[in-house]
Amino acid sequence: MQQRQSQPEKVAQYTDPRILQANERTLLAWIRTGIALITFGFVITKFSFLEYLVSPQYRGYLPHHIRIGPYLGGALSFFAVAVQLLALIRYRKIFQGFFQGENRITASMPTVLAVVMLVFSALIAVYLAL
Repeated sequence: MQQRQSQPEKVAQYTDPRILQANERTLLAWIRTGIALITFGFVITKFSFLEYLVSPQYRGYLPHHIRIGPYLGGALSFFAVAVQLLALIRYRKIFQGFFQGENRITASMPTVLAVVMLVFSALIAVYLAL
């Protein structure tokens, strides 16, 4: 009778605690980025309060871009929440991969978030330039 050899269990290839700590630092950096984005969205939204400093009969003469500030700031704040949520998901995926012996680090999330931030930055630059 032959004995069946069992498959060796996958052991964490990343036993160095510095790798797990680097993953945590990356998560915290994304959280800080989200907080900064929320703050910036708040500032943009509150910057549009200029409309209310003008008497109602003269508000029609204000540039129309002042009125989109709350929408732009709100969209940026919701994007910040998405950044923080995706950062947490990415952290958990990479953390679990370490203990399964897999490298799950990809550059797709930072790339997508950078492209979305470029779009927001362009919109904000146009908003502030008008």
